[in-house]
Amino acid sequence: MGNLRRLKTARYCNRFVAYRRRRSGRHEIELNLENLAGLGLPAHYSRTEIAGYFGLTRIPELNPGLKNLLVSDKINIILHPKSRMHGREWPARHYLELARLLPKDRFRIFITGIDSEGEVLRKEIPELFESTDVIDLCGKTTLEQSIAFIAYSDGLIASGTGPLHIAAAMGKHALGIFPPRDEIDPAHWGPIGIKGQFICLKERCKPGGSRCPDGNIVGSCACTEAITPEQVFERVIMWER
Repeated sequence: MGNLRRLKTARYCNRFVAYRRRRSGRHEIELNLENLAGLGLPAHYSRTEIAGYFGLTRIPELNPGLKNLLVSDKINIILHPKSRMHGREWPARHYLELARLLPKDRFRIFITGIDSEGEVLRKEIPELFESTDVIDLCGKTTLEQSIAFIAYSDGLIASGTGPLHIAAAMGKHALGIFPPRDEIDPAHWGPIGIKGQFICLKERCKPGGSRCPDGNIVGSCACTEAITPEQVFERVIMWER
């Protein structure tokens, strides 16, 4: 069951559901739910309704070592700078500036990612890890414990990568930073949840040249670099526990 996105997938389909993905302006979750029509089930839901159906309630127990890092009198915020090279990322130096802007008496900051991403970050912005107010968790948690840590935290900032959507689905503050480009913009990949938010430039990306290379690119680009730490700070400073 599904729409014919790629010819090679046709042999796995037993029922075809016709809908347009490209330039639809619809979220990936909304598009995937269209497949329910092939079962004779309702296929159209508002994003508010979708957020209520995630049901992420069976959360793994967080181990005591990680739990003890969290504090009850501050907002425990996760910065997840990398995306395993799956999309355009907000520059690492912007995360550093954001960490410097966040009041230490209100926020406790955690940096997460896989081990190789931590190595890259420690080379790119070693200053980020020099502060005693910033805790490096890169490569130090399993997938299960990463999910549990998000559940125990208050919010997360990232590009359009998995941890952002997990945080949003759990009802946490989830702020995504996106490029204004078709197929990878927040209209398609924004965090869906009661506290899901995103920041994206209003002017559409014009790929080509060195500023925003064309094609399936990863890393940062001019459209994400132009989003300033101050703009993100203005959103995050409004967060409450």
